[in-house]
Amino acid sequence: MASLDLGHLARQAVRFAALWVALAVAAPAPAASLAEPHPVTARLVPELSAVAPGTTLWVDLHLDIAPGWHTYWRNPGDSGLPTEVSWALPSGFSAGEIVWPVPEQFVVNGLGNYGYRDAVDLLVPITVGQDVKPGNMARLDAAVSWLVCSDICIPGDAKLALALPIAAGPGNSDPAAKELFAICRSPLPSRHASPQARGSCG
Repeated sequence: MASLDLGHLARQAVRFAALWVALAVAAPAPAASLAEPHPVTARLVPELSAVAPGTTLWVDLHLDIAPGWHTYWRNPGDSGLPTEVSWALPSGFSAGEIVWPVPEQFVVNGLGNYGYRDAVDLLVPITVGQDVKPGNMARLDAAVSWLVCSDICIPGDAKLALALPIAAGPGNSDPAAKELFAICRSPLPSRHASPQARGSCG
């Protein structure tokens, strides 16, 4: 598990500052809402059933978002916070950056934001080192955090995990996972794409 570094602390400081801005422009959450289910649920979906040395496993961080709410893109706009993932991986494994779908634009209280409604799938590549030995299980732990807004904003977080066997060759994907990842990749932006389309494939 990677230890905290100065870069992580700096990102957290920026995150907390942006959170205060987002909460300041939104109405306070009524007390009754605290007892209601959180508007976002999160899960991890692996593309393959096993990992193999020297390969890349793609993992989908899927967020289901309640009607009327939205989460944020990597560049949230005038306010808001992007979804973040902090991975704890076995030795020899490393996680890449989130591959963000093209977002849509929201205007709330005169502020322009970029993000996602209904559902969004955030793909993350997990690289498996050549020296990783087959025969064991690989546990992939993810600490996920997000901000979801409507006429109020609510921070959320989840601790998610996958346990996959380490095999000599890549595992298979079931038809549902294969179809899901094909759909997820269809709205991924090119390097110079502008925010204009919905980013949900859920």
